Amino acid sequence: MSYLFAASSFYGEEGHSNFVNVMFDLFLTGSETTSTTLNFTLLYLLHFPRSCEIVFGKICRLYCLLQIFRRRIAKRLRKDIDEVVGRERLPSLDDREKVGDDY
Repeated sequence: MSYLFAASSFYGEEGHSNFVNVMFDLFLTGSETTSTTLNFTLLYLLHFPRSCEIVFGKICRLYCLLQIFRRRIAKRLRKDIDEVVGRERLPSLDDREKVGDDY
């Protein structure tokens, strides 16, 4: 049975080389997609400056809302952890079940 693994292109030095090539391909395709998206967005916003104002305003409002909710959730979570664990020890993974999943 081990002879099947030895003949595979995912075994040994050839396997390592194939792995590196696949990871390189994935990195390049991800980079190309990101680059194309950023180029399109930049050109679109340059061509339609009013859209830029609207998008920027919405992003700023969304960021502010996220910061408010993050603080509220952190306060609730800290309160729940203090009720379950207390301040005398650090929480562990076993305490997670007692705190709940409503976050």
